[in-house]
Amino acid sequence: MSFFKKLLVYMLISLTFFISIIGLASGTIFNMNVQPNSQENHEFNLALEDRVLIQIRSIGITTGNFSASLIFPDGSKINFGEKNNIDYTFICEVEGKYSLELINSDMENERLVTLNIEIQSYIFGLPKMVVLTLLILGICLVGVAFFVFLGKTY
Repeated sequence: MSFFKKLLVYMLISLTFFISIIGLASGTIFNMNVQPNSQENHEFNLALEDRVLIQIRSIGITTGNFSASLIFPDGSKINFGEKNNIDYTFICEVEGKYSLELINSDMENERLVTLNIEIQSYIFGLPKMVVLTLLILGICLVGVAFFVFLGKTY
């Protein structure tokens, strides 16, 4: 009986570990200061069919002179214009390295920028967390069936 208790404890520890890893990979938040008359770049890799949410918040001075743009791996560029709050969502159609360009064209004031990038990875058209949950559930069911089969006496 102690074997089954150990197995249950190991399975719970493994499940907790997998859930914590999945939770940590879902989003990233950065705070950065963009110096006067300069540009900051942030690069991130995406796979096909990733769902991406980008939020940019410029804190402090509410006048213009701050712009942002997203550069795709194929070289195309989306310019968001001079805005203090930017929300942009898209589905990744080109796998590769994306670059987010933050430009402060103000000559005197630096900008505090909060950058939130949330990436949801998809496997076989399903969210990654659902696929991993189904995989863990399948492994547990196979294990239970195996122990039931071993316990039968003929």
